Amino acid sequence: MSNIERHIPLLLSYITMKKILLIFLLLLITAYSHSQQFVGSGGSGTEDDPFLIENYNDFFEFRSLFYNETQYTRNKYFQQIADIAIERDFWNNQIQGSFYGYFNGKGHILLLPDTLSNYDIGYYTFFSNTQGVIDSVRVFGNVNYCFGITQSNIGEIRNCETNVNVTIAICPYSEHCFIANNNSGLIADCINYGNLIANENELNCYAGSITVSNSGTILRCKNYGNITGFLSIGGISTLTDGTIQHCVNYGDITAIQDLVLDGLEGYPSGGIFATTIGTENPILIEKCHNYGCVRAGKLYCGGGIMGSDSENVENTESSPVLIRNCANYGEILSGKERGGICAVLNKCSNISSCFNAGQVASATSSGGIVGTVYDTAHISNCLDVSGMHIMIDHWEVTGDSISNMSSNYYDRQMSGGSGEDVEGETEGRLTSQLTGDAPELRAMLGDGWSYAEGRYPIPLGLENDSLAMLFATPIYLRVINDDNYDHTNLVRNNFTVGTENGVSWSSGDRLSIDGENATILASGSEVATASLAGYSFSRSLRLDPITGELVATDCDSYLWNGDEYTASGDYIQVLTASNGCDSIVTLHLTINNSVHYNFTETATSPYTWNGTEYTETGDYTQNFTAANGCDSIVTLHLNILSGISDTDNSAITIFPNPTNDILNITSSETISEIEIVNALGQVVYRAEVNADNAVFDVEGLNAGVYIVRIYGTDNNSILEQRKFVKE
Repeated sequence: MSNIERHIPLLLSYITMKKILLIFLLLLITAYSHSQQFVGSGGSGTEDDPFLIENYNDFFEFRSLFYNETQYTRNKYFQQIADIAIERDFWNNQIQGSFYGYFNGKGHILLLPDTLSNYDIGYYTFFSNTQGVIDSVRVFGNVNYCFGITQSNIGEIRNCETNVNVTIAICPYSEHCFIANNNSGLIADCINYGNLIANENELNCYAGSITVSNSGTILRCKNYGNITGFLSIGGISTLTDGTIQHCVNYGDITAIQDLVLDGLEGYPSGGIFATTIGTENPILIEKCHNYGCVRAGKLYCGGGIMGSDSENVENTESSPVLIRNCANYGEILSGKERGGICAVLNKCSNISSCFNAGQVASATSSGGIVGTVYDTAHISNCLDVSGMHIMIDHWEVTGDSISNMSSNYYDRQMSGGSGEDVEGETEGRLTSQLTGDAPELRAMLGDGWSYAEGRYPIPLGLENDSLAMLFATPIYLRVINDDNYDHTNLVRNNFTVGTENGVSWSSGDRLSIDGENATILASGSEVATASLAGYSFSRSLRLDPITGELVATDCDSYLWNGDEYTASGDYIQVLTASNGCDSIVTLHLTINNSVHYNFTETATSPYTWNGTEYTETGDYTQNFTAANGCDSIVTLHLNILSGISDTDNSAITIFPNPTNDILNITSSETISEIEIVNALGQVVYRAEVNADNAVFDVEGLNAGVYIVRIYGTDNNSILEQRKFVKE
């Protein structure tokens, strides 16, 4: 027997055993698959018939579906149909798998438990890794642990809302947000209302309202919550390497003040995002705005839109960032470097068509647009009306690099009259030169703006937003010429304010604002506040009205120290002051003239004018008040036709009256003839009729009041005598 023949039984036995094992494995897989079937409160998991989640048990069962990377949820649809209170045992075992399906919360609430004792989990979430779609989830609660709807998103998260107030006592996870800790997918139309506060044990952390790390896309998201006590904070995202568009931050950002880690003094914070992740991917921040106050650490940097395009502000090898059509309205109050749009801008980044109206406090380096710029960053077509006289405070150029700035402007009157201009790069202009829709302004700032009369330009894409309209509202301080004008540090004359789009103004006791007119009542510091749609901003003014000047308005003439003035103008008198010295006083006089008006009427008696009846020819005068407040004297020259009065024969009709060409007369009796008499009693027209109706051409008559006499056939008697007006 050969060796092969001797081993045949063994081979057959091995093959049989392998089949048995394979069959057993298939049975296990089938059994496991059946164990993954979701029951919930109904539904089959299709788009038209989604699985229904009505209570906590349903939601707990749903969560168990994506343990250990099972893909049961792929292409499955789930729908929450009631508010659900989450219990503490929900996180007894941390989620390991991914969610691949479609979850729609339908706006129902998931209510978090107040406290959790198992802090080893680190980051509490409903979806560990989202590769599907999460829609319309609302999460409420007041908790003492780190929470986010999902830890990682590479799918889509839409229309979600978080209203969770978090006070972090202990949380080993170093990144905190409410929607998705890491996003490389799409997050759209999400809102956060919750506040995030870290205590002294959790300061070495990053925080953002929507996400901490974004390499995907964030669209139309809003944050209303305040974030306090972290190392580096972004109002929307802390770190980004992707796209953020049409997002708004309303919440205040307060980072820690003096912590230094690993020798670095550069952790940034920003109204929209703090800094970049550090890859070479281009980053787009577009049509976003910040209303919240930004307080970075004393040794760090803070910006209205972005803190810095590199976590280490001296690292010039950072990701290129494009920030365009963005606006900052929030105060930038602390930080080593501060900027209305960005605190620190590094190599190859670009800021264009951005608007800053937020106050930027003084610092080591602070600017209305950027605090510090390294190398060849590009800044163009930006506008600052915040009151900063420096748009770019410090420019650090290395090697053969050159700065690249063009067409940036600031309001010189709002900046206290001072500024550091570089022709073609950053230049100050008067308020009137930076408002409206003039071709010169369009040529200055370019096509990235929305222009309209009565306001500053608004970055294109933000022009319908109430915040943008409010902060684009100007104060028009007085201008004599380009070198002589009032500014916020010295307001000597009354001025006007913008009231477009329903903006209203208020002030303290030293200033009276009525509509668009602001009148100085006393010297000293004052605050003028503009309000619209529940938002407001204030402008500080130092009022110092000119002494020795009078403003007066009168009718026809004005008597001043025995001299009569009858024309508007500026007049000077030299008087003697109380100390015996000359006092030169200037009178700014406006003379409004009374109005005299005459008109003539010819009529039959009686004639009624403004309720008074007149029966005789003569000149009559009545007094009125004109729009300028002066008298309006009107004289009536009245001519009463003697012996002539209207008769009232309803059987005779004259039309049209007034007329400019044809006069029709109809009568129930035969008309023998008619006469037309002018205001002087002269017959200017006569015609035989011999019929009961007639049509006459009066186009040749002069304009005025006439009498038509209508004669009958009975002894040529007058049937009717009527007035008509020839136009």
